[in-house]
Amino acid sequence: GINAEYMGILIFARRQGMSKLNMDVLKESIHTILTEPKKKRGFVETVEVQLMLKDYDSQKDKRFAGSVKLPFVPRPKLRICVIGDAAHLEEAKKIEGIETKDIEGLKAFNKVKKDIKKWAKKYHVLLCTDTIVRQLTKILGPILNKINRFPVAITHAEPLAKKIDEVKCSVRFQLKKVLCMGVAVGNVALTEEQLRQNIAMSLNFLVSLLKKGWQNIKSLYIKTTMGKPKSLLQQRLIIHSLPDYKLAPQHTNVAIATMEANNRPFQLERLLNALPCILQYICLLYTSPSPRDATLSRMPSSA
Repeated sequence: GINAEYMGILIFARRQGMSKLNMDVLKESIHTILTEPKKKRGFVETVEVQLMLKDYDSQKDKRFAGSVKLPFVPRPKLRICVIGDAAHLEEAKKIEGIETKDIEGLKAFNKVKKDIKKWAKKYHVLLCTDTIVRQLTKILGPILNKINRFPVAITHAEPLAKKIDEVKCSVRFQLKKVLCMGVAVGNVALTEEQLRQNIAMSLNFLVSLLKKGWQNIKSLYIKTTMGKPKSLLQQRLIIHSLPDYKLAPQHTNVAIATMEANNRPFQLERLLNALPCILQYICLLYTSPSPRDATLSRMPSSA
């Protein structure tokens, strides 16, 4: 970053590393993305967490994967299809918005990969009776695994409606070849507090999967579907003194320098009053010619 030395002070800005999620920053970011002026849409926008990892080698390091159930449904219109026996199909028909497919319908694909892929891609999640799951590879081949649509097994020991609610509330983190991730953790219809709980729980779960926790997160943003991203990593103003002074940073995002020179504490107000001069000094440093250019003209010749 840019730095300058002025009146015995060295001042520069850098991005603050994370040791844990700052709830004040999170609350402010959620409020910003929900209240920013934007065009009215004909659908409910999703709130996503987007991040990039660091110090990970997707070729050498073990790839992690895990799901966590959030307290509030992030995507209420999740498209789900139930592949089931007669009992599960009858139960699914009573639930609004759930489509079904029986085993005969699967056999009708005749293992044609293009048709299976086109059908499976219409849904976000597939649910399948546990007794049928064992036959899927024989009936359809390995295509569902390849397109990341292999069904979640369901049993008759748990009500189907409860399982569907659990699936709708769950988000999955999985490390693939790239180090970027994007996960839907809510929508703009939720309150700020509900979004805060969803985001905090999902990020804390992700951190538990990382080998170095928060230190593996390089960048972190939240955004709505059509909105601007808001960073959860803040720029931190670092104020350093020269060796003759002592730096005593507080726990806030702004490090306040107290200088013990001749027993006179350096006041933050004096520093803030000096900031215009510091910025002007930086500009002068940037625009001043180098001594090596003394013999060269920096302006085009008028001749």
